Amino acid sequence: MDMDKFIENPYLPNWKRDQYVLNASTLEYEKAGARWLFNAYRNYANYFEMRIKSLDIDQEMDKLRLQTGLEKLYKDWKDGDIVVLKFVSRGWEIAIERKDEICEFGNGWQAFTKETELEPGDTLVFYKLNDCKDNTVNICIFKAADNIINNRKDDENWNISFLKVISGSSMNEGMLVVPKCFKETYGQMMSEVNRIEIGGKKRFIFYSFIGGYLANIFQILDYFHVCPKETAIFTMDNTTILHGRLYQEDGREIDYTNRLKGCSISGGSNWIWSINWKDDIGCIFIISRKEKENVAKEDNEQKEKLDIGNVKDDWQSFEIQNRDSSSGMEIEAQESENEEEEMIQDDEQMDLPQQFTAVLTKSNIDKSTHGVYIPKSITPRNRSWKSGERVLLTTDAGSWTVGVVCSKATTRFSAGWNTFAGKNEFITNQRLVFTMKEEADGIVFEVEKQ
Repeated sequence: MDMDKFIENPYLPNWKRDQYVLNASTLEYEKAGARWLFNAYRNYANYFEMRIKSLDIDQEMDKLRLQTGLEKLYKDWKDGDIVVLKFVSRGWEIAIERKDEICEFGNGWQAFTKETELEPGDTLVFYKLNDCKDNTVNICIFKAADNIINNRKDDENWNISFLKVISGSSMNEGMLVVPKCFKETYGQMMSEVNRIEIGGKKRFIFYSFIGGYLANIFQILDYFHVCPKETAIFTMDNTTILHGRLYQEDGREIDYTNRLKGCSISGGSNWIWSINWKDDIGCIFIISRKEKENVAKEDNEQKEKLDIGNVKDDWQSFEIQNRDSSSGMEIEAQESENEEEEMIQDDEQMDLPQQFTAVLTKSNIDKSTHGVYIPKSITPRNRSWKSGERVLLTTDAGSWTVGVVCSKATTRFSAGWNTFAGKNEFITNQRLVFTMKEEADGIVFEVEKQ
């Protein structure tokens, strides 16, 4: 198959760099990276989908019988073989039990389901890349929550997103192929879309249900001088308009105004990497810029060169470093008069408020699930979160005490969250900004609606 260099080595925009993400050490980061990888390769690799049932992850069952539609995946596996199910860098060894035409995942399967938090209704996608060893299978997971949208089409608040890395062929042919998992679930609804809106500009497009691609999209991509290796995130709601956002190769959302002047390297302040790990298929939220602005203000006042080790959040220092390099400016380091003054300035930087933004999903406000997840970069000073500790959430409507629950990979608000969400009348897709402050009597999160 003739394919351009971009597809042979698909652009996965630096997602291995810790500076780009809130929580690079968690398994959720691996899951997000796996979906990027699948999105890049899905047209050029054989892949197999398996919808997970309750019995497949029953704790009393230690095996998974592979469905008959997966024969091409397991045809060469033998009894006793060890296969590796792999996201990006994290993999799990699974023992194969084979008898005639029946193939099962044996020892290791239950550990995999627990660690990946696999749930009934989730879709597990298997695919093999050219550089994989014979018994290594790449995987990604699409959550069951993504498959219920057809049952709530009349809900004005629903939306679902998918992402595409732009290739040279997309620019030349003027069409984008929609991810297969998205097409199969939402293809019929996509057929109702007739326009696309990006940066305040609208153009007519056409979705081919049979072909699974968006046609006539070149016009608006060309209008904003979109380049190969840049990323588009498309959001579909209950209208006939598909909403799009464009991100540069470095991860910044484009400056839509300057792009019209041909300034292709002029990016905005929003970054693609602020991913809500518990939402799937690219549901994106943007971190508040207040923390960055505070550091920038202090930097200008003190004329002090920022050192990446002196700033509490890696992503924050990287943004400032990137801003300075892209503008061609160099910040001259000012020598402190004494060590005491240096320590005071460092302490002032560490006292900056910790802040994150989250978009509420249906599970956050259904009064039966749980609160939002706290990014791993948001922690009390000099310690980690503890399960069972309580914090105070404050809004204009009052204050509520809410518990915190920690697992191996995640931290989230728990007991008291449903009361908090109900009293404040939060809705699906409500964007909230959480600012953490450590006070004498405990930790307080000031919560603002955006």
